[in-house]
Amino acid sequence: MRRKEVLIGGLVTILVLVSAAGLVYAQGGGPEGWLGPQGGGEPDPYTTFTYQGLLKRDGVPVDDYCAFRLNLYDASSGGNLIDTFNTSEWVTKGVFTIDVYGFAGDLNGEARWLEVAVKCSGDADYVALEPRQPLRPAPSAMALPGLRTSHNDTSPSVIGGYHGNTVADGVVGATIGGGGYNGNVNQVNANYGTVGGGANNTAGGVYAAVGGGVSNVADGMEATVAGGYNNQASGYAATVGGGISNQATATFATVPGGYGAVASHYGEMAYASGYFGSTAGNAQTSLYVLRGLSNGSDWVYLYLDGSNQAITIADGRTVVFDILVVGRSSTSDGNESAGYHIRGVAERAEGVLSFWSNVYSLHEDDASWEAGVFTAPDGELTVGVHGNDETAVRWVAVVRTAEVAW
Repeated sequence: MRRKEVLIGGLVTILVLVSAAGLVYAQGGGPEGWLGPQGGGEPDPYTTFTYQGLLKRDGVPVDDYCAFRLNLYDASSGGNLIDTFNTSEWVTKGVFTIDVYGFAGDLNGEARWLEVAVKCSGDADYVALEPRQPLRPAPSAMALPGLRTSHNDTSPSVIGGYHGNTVADGVVGATIGGGGYNGNVNQVNANYGTVGGGANNTAGGVYAAVGGGVSNVADGMEATVAGGYNNQASGYAATVGGGISNQATATFATVPGGYGAVASHYGEMAYASGYFGSTAGNAQTSLYVLRGLSNGSDWVYLYLDGSNQAITIADGRTVVFDILVVGRSSTSDGNESAGYHIRGVAERAEGVLSFWSNVYSLHEDDASWEAGVFTAPDGELTVGVHGNDETAVRWVAVVRTAEVAW
């Protein structure tokens, strides 16, 4: 992948090139059919550097229209050819100026040498001018060791740390603060993503962030993994604070840390300090907040998002739950309140969800209000509530669980 990186300052390399070859120089128009700049697509003013030289033959400055071939190498002689740039330019009183582009991704802070070959009017082939010229420090300023930038017209990206760290093509506003090493690079694959450091970390969602650690992935939009090892935040605005092998896979799901927790419900906060066998999430506790509104004596259900996201219990799982339910009517409806405490056990086996519970009324301003636990065939465990016929009531339930599964 070629990265386009911002040139720091106006850079000019001044070189004196003396050719001993028998070139024929003549004043006049450019040779027919000679190429303009060819070196990596259209020139980008943010990744172009200026190469200026003085071309002489036997001490006499050249005046001609000449073709130039610039080969980029990793050694002063021999070595590997990294890239090539071709262009044709006027040479006036020996002076020529070339705007070189397309090399930005090759200038990664490591030593580079430029071999210039020239062909002027009447020449059969290019003549390489010796010696190769070291490109330091000027053009390499586009890729200072440990820090480089990738320009775009929307929001440039900043890439620090290991030279193999990457921002995907087309991504804008990305930041990699540092870290990474061979085989364990940090990468940002979506707009405005951030990796602060560490190694083998990926910010794959728009506005997603990985603070550090190793082998962490934040691929949900606005998701965050603060650090740790092998953690993933794939839900929208999901968060993993740290720890090891934790997953926050649902919208607003959170794992604060620990080891091997899975938060797979909307808004769930899960915690574990380990798990059985090789499946994370089978020995954990979770916290949920449900809400809803009743406008009469009919039962209504409370949901994680207030509308349709419910707590579900997977097959082969047993959950002990402890639920606090609170309701309050508006001032116009008398400021009435109620509170309930529900405890129970739910288990699901072969697709059938069973539960046992006790409901304790902590307080009721109106004895007609009620709260309870209900199930649905698809494994939903739901808190149901109702007020009276004349009252609109806002309800909130907090559910805490202890969970085990095979």
